[in-house]
Amino acid sequence: MSSHSESEIICQCSFDKYLTSKFDSSIIEWSDGAEPPDYYLTLDDKKYAVEVTALVERIKLGLEEKPINTISDSLRRMVDEAENEAVLRGDLNGRYTVYLREPVDRFSKQRLSITQKILEYVRATKGAESFPQKVLLWQNGRT
Repeated sequence: MSSHSESEIICQCSFDKYLTSKFDSSIIEWSDGAEPPDYYLTLDDKKYAVEVTALVERIKLGLEEKPINTISDSLRRMVDEAENEAVLRGDLNGRYTVYLREPVDRFSKQRLSITQKILEYVRATKGAESFPQKVLLWQNGRT
């Protein structure tokens, strides 16, 4: 029985699928490694050590793909900055949830505008005990 994690197995299978799309499968051979490495890959009689470190989902944004953690980190920083600014202005009262249904294309160009819309909403609702959900940005940056 293999001692590999599910993520390691998925990565190895995905990489094997990629390799078999590029090379004849008869020249590809996998064997368990000694931890580390996770695996040994023999490709056309050359042996390579393969250490699986992470499985990262990528999201298509316009014409490019980005790792989901990069997108999440950028959004988290924007929300943290908006929160800090709202606290400094004395506008933050209660809890707010910022929800994005999908990644924002050209986020870096829209970041300031999105942050301003968040801050405007927080300021407009700071004295309310409860307030309705509001859409601040539609798909493709339309408001």
